Amino acid sequence: MAGLLLASCQKPVARDDIDALSTQPDAPVAPALPQFAPPGVYYVVQAVRKETRDGISCLTPGTEVKLIRPGIYHTPIGDMPLDAHNLTNELDQAAAARTADLAMQANAFPKVVESVGRPGSANPAPTPDYLAQSRAARAAATAESNARTARFQLDIYRREEKRLRQTIEVLSYRVLVHSATADERSKLRAAEARIYTLERYIADLERKLQSALEQSARIQGR
Repeated sequence: MAGLLLASCQKPVARDDIDALSTQPDAPVAPALPQFAPPGVYYVVQAVRKETRDGISCLTPGTEVKLIRPGIYHTPIGDMPLDAHNLTNELDQAAAARTADLAMQANAFPKVVESVGRPGSANPAPTPDYLAQSRAARAAATAESNARTARFQLDIYRREEKRLRQTIEVLSYRVLVHSATADERSKLRAAEARIYTLERYIADLERKLQSALEQSARIQGR
């Protein structure tokens, strides 16, 4: 008898309620977290050149440096100031920078040499045509290098922007359902501020890339 009474008191589930539950949006899935270097350890994104008594030394992309005080880093060529915007502590970005630089070195120099005509003698006096060709080759190589650098940096910033937007989506959802912690709210504000900065960097790099492409087109059209 008690079972019959309990069964009669249960409220039937309406079809609309079932449909509403089945159409609830799934919570966004958090993206995979990037791997970072230990605190104070960074990697060069774009090559840095430094004049020394022995000549010009270079920090190639992917070179590890260590922060010793604000703005000053310990590097393989000595302690020196570095632009924080040209450094990353993300291991995947460092590896991408190193790989891109090796590929660029393997392909760039032979093209420059082949594009410059050489007079027939072993030690010829420079001719106006030869000097003009040399200047054009250097200008073309510089424009090509600037374009490659802009593309590479754009790729890094756009990938970072994509990850940040995914993080913002996840954290915004948690804020919306009132389950975000104070630390998560702080991370959300930091991510939104970083997105604003990245948008300016990306717009500036797009202008630089367009300028380099136009310069290269003018040189090739001569």
